[in-house]
Amino acid sequence: MNSHDGRAALAFRLALYRPVCTNGLIVCDATLPAWKVPHRGNVFDAAISAVVMQAERFAEVGTWVERMERTMLDAPQQLAFAAQALALRFPTDRHAGVELQQVLEARRAEDVGDDVWRVYNRVQESVIHGDLIRRTASHRVVRSRPITAIRRDVQLNTALWRMATALAA
Repeated sequence: MNSHDGRAALAFRLALYRPVCTNGLIVCDATLPAWKVPHRGNVFDAAISAVVMQAERFAEVGTWVERMERTMLDAPQQLAFAAQALALRFPTDRHAGVELQQVLEARRAEDVGDDVWRVYNRVQESVIHGDLIRRTASHRVVRSRPITAIRRDVQLNTALWRMATALAA
């Protein structure tokens, strides 16, 4: 992440990219801290150093994924995870009427399963990519839009990663 005017530091975060669903799963900075480079001095060398430091820590992401794959969630835990994710995605009551099952629905065979990793992937895709259907008070059908703002995407992804790692810890 970078700012267009140099007022905020350049930030490097670890992330996973799943080509099968084009999800960018951003690792939370509580698990693996972001490396920040202020826009002062030799920014280029500091940025290169930050990239190298983050790359050296990437194996830790794999360890977290393995923990998530080993941790199974029962149906009430999955519903609670989905409800928490909806509350993050729609801070107001705009998620009222969204069925939790549609947030947990697998869009591809690779995401079928009850472990934290698969539940996390399904929920993350649903809240980031949108297309969640709900009925308004006047019974009109409304679909949620995808998250396109980078800052909001990072905020949601970070919170979802934090929720998933808390379940797998």
